[in-house]
Amino acid sequence: MHSSSSVLSTDPRLNERCAWQCPAKIVTHLFSQVSAETHDLSLSGMSLHARDPIALGASCTVGVLFLLGTDLCRLNVGALCTSCTLQPDNGYRIGMQFEFLNATTRALIENILNWQRGRVA
Repeated sequence: MHSSSSVLSTDPRLNERCAWQCPAKIVTHLFSQVSAETHDLSLSGMSLHARDPIALGASCTVGVLFLLGTDLCRLNVGALCTSCTLQPDNGYRIGMQFEFLNATTRALIENILNWQRGRVA
């Protein structure tokens, strides 16, 4: 059972996903960095595009610096790599499932999702 500060579901596709494109960095537990771009986001995970692969099951930190309206924000979230598929013209499509969301990170992701959907609070 997950607490209210963890992901909503163990299946990342059960939560609504929203398109979200921003430059990102993926840092593995071995401190290697992979430049990426986000593709979509939900409360349980995200997908990204990168030139370099990430090992399946790798525990990572995904960092994104972005504008939310006029505010410069940073999202840093721990995630597990659940998929990494070579794309014909865009490097790798990487699926990440969030390992844990504290209340602050969860609120930031909810704000991003609402902003992207046009429902600004």
